[in-house]
Amino acid sequence: MKRSRIKTAFILIVLAIPSVRGAARAGASIDASGSWPLSISSADLQSGAGSDLVPSFISSPSQVTLTISGTASPSSSWRVDVQESDIAWPGGVTLSVLRTSDGSGPGIISGGCAFKPVSGIPSPILYGQGDRSSIFLQLQLSGASIKTSPSNYLTSLIFTVVDL
Repeated sequence: MKRSRIKTAFILIVLAIPSVRGAARAGASIDASGSWPLSISSADLQSGAGSDLVPSFISSPSQVTLTISGTASPSSSWRVDVQESDIAWPGGVTLSVLRTSDGSGPGIISGGCAFKPVSGIPSPILYGQGDRSSIFLQLQLSGASIKTSPSNYLTSLIFTVVDL
């Protein structure tokens, strides 16, 4: 009996970049924290030897935490964009982001309530007003299969807050 040997690791690094508008005035800032060292092994096969990997891997609901601060007022509008910066990433494997909490603070928040695939191009994931803290995000990895070369893969998520 041939034993399947699969070992693939995906590592996520989270970065935050402050507001990109309003250089003449102080704008909102963003802080992001979290990482997801995911290790895939033969235990992740759908039905044992000879089968493919499970279709997706999902992190804890609070894998990433965002904080938006320094807004001019509770009605100051902003948007959070996300993009990935692949250092080593296999083709066909997708990382997606989902907002799992509203966070707290005097402002409001909307969007991000469905898994959104992340690419190398900045894409909006949520909108809000005023300061918000403890906004939790969940991550999903999909597209990995037994055809994905066993290796260590690394990507970074870059979050940017944009004053509107």
